[in-house]
Amino acid sequence: MQGPLATDYHFTLQTIRLYKKLFPDGLLILSTWEDTPAATLAPFRAEPGLELVLSQKPAYRGYGNFNYQLVSTQAGLRRAHELGVAYALKSRTDQRMYAPNIYQFLVGLLQAFPLQ
Repeated sequence: MQGPLATDYHFTLQTIRLYKKLFPDGLLILSTWEDTPAATLAPFRAEPGLELVLSQKPAYRGYGNFNYQLVSTQAGLRRAHELGVAYALKSRTDQRMYAPNIYQFLVGLLQAFPLQ
């Protein structure tokens, strides 16, 4: 997951907890900003099985915050690569997938359309 933390109703934290159930064998990486207040980061640091990656915001946001998305996504993917992850699914901190069978669906897509 990448982006600023959605703190209303603990949205990002609750999403991480949901994803642990939906992706039981997956590694969850949260890539966000190093200027996030320590108190806001505390529950994420304490969350078992979550890799937290903090980055410095780019000087220029870019159109539609493109540079922000690029920096935080690259940082998360870099960490996944360091940990030997073979496949990654990028999502945002302010969005959520609810389908209980999403893991099987995504694996099925990879089997039906293997990477070359």
